[in-house]
Amino acid sequence: MKTSNTLRWSLSLLWILLSVALVSGCSKKKKSTTATKDPAADKKEADQKGGDADGKPDGAKDGDTSPDTTPDGAKDQDTSPDTTPGDQKTDADGKPVDPKTDGPAPPPKEQTEAEKLRAQVLQAEQLVAKRTDAAYKEALALVTEILKRDFSNFDALLVMATIHYQQENLEKMRSVLDYIQGLHKKNNPPTEPGPQWQYMMGKYYLFLAEGAEGKGMNISAISYRSQAEKYFGHPSAASHPEALFALGVLLLERQETDPGVTALEKAERLGGGNVLKKEWRLPLNLGAGYLMQKKADVALTKLEYALNLNKGCDRCHYNLALLYISVEDFPKVGSLSDKERADKALYHARTFNDALKKRKTADRALQIRVESWMELARERQAAKGAK
Repeated sequence: MKTSNTLRWSLSLLWILLSVALVSGCSKKKKSTTATKDPAADKKEADQKGGDADGKPDGAKDGDTSPDTTPDGAKDQDTSPDTTPGDQKTDADGKPVDPKTDGPAPPPKEQTEAEKLRAQVLQAEQLVAKRTDAAYKEALALVTEILKRDFSNFDALLVMATIHYQQENLEKMRSVLDYIQGLHKKNNPPTEPGPQWQYMMGKYYLFLAEGAEGKGMNISAISYRSQAEKYFGHPSAASHPEALFALGVLLLERQETDPGVTALEKAERLGGGNVLKKEWRLPLNLGAGYLMQKKADVALTKLEYALNLNKGCDRCHYNLALLYISVEDFPKVGSLSDKERADKALYHARTFNDALKKRKTADRALQIRVESWMELARERQAAKGAK
């Protein structure tokens, strides 16, 4: 038994010694490998981990200090933006690849049906602005195509109405406007047409009023103008500069000076960037309104601006002559002397009088009035010259 125990302990000791020897041998082998490693390879590994010795980051070699924004997987390639459609990056199957992710490129966003229709309406509006027969024909073809896909497209219908208006086919315009109104009435609940519709209906009744006046039907003309005023002054047209402009003119014609000037001033503010920006009739009527309010200096500014926009504005000359000759109503106009006022009054009165003589239908009462201004201006010139 004693010999058996001794043998067992001897075997255990031998196993321990063998284990220690194996561990020691592995350690020596590892140390030897480390010590014999190539110093150049060691430096190369350090360079890859920490960059160059001068501290430049990867992607900023050779003096380029801009940050490296090349996406992973795109190094050592031309990273300038690719603007050639035929050179678009593709995968193995020839499908487009997103350069940011190297994954499949997202498909191009498709326009909705509403967006396509709106783009066609804008194209038709641009054609109408050209005011040529060829452009009108092309615009009508576009509108017809739109209405086949959306019979209640109000924007397209208004383009059609505008074409008829510009071609002076007012009855066709009225038919389109009636159709639009019918569509609004079918809504649940019924709705009111928008500002452009209100404006065009007002223009239709102005057209009727002018026709009635030409035939001597003054009562009918007054009624038509009243209808036009209703549409121009509709609440939905309160932000429509052209409707406000037309409303202001009608109010001035009825001697409702203050509301008329207010409407014109609002039209001027709202229309500064659109069709009214260079419309000489707006400053002309504003100048006339300011004359009626006895505001000489602002009236002068507007009237001169209108004449600058339209060198052949006869009414501008008339109102300026009235302003300069009316010493009782306007004792002082800017810093002009009496002699300077008389000179300007004579110039504008004579210019307007020359225009009157060229008209086919003479307005004798108006001519007599202007000639009296010219005579008064000459008298003032002589009086001031004598002094």
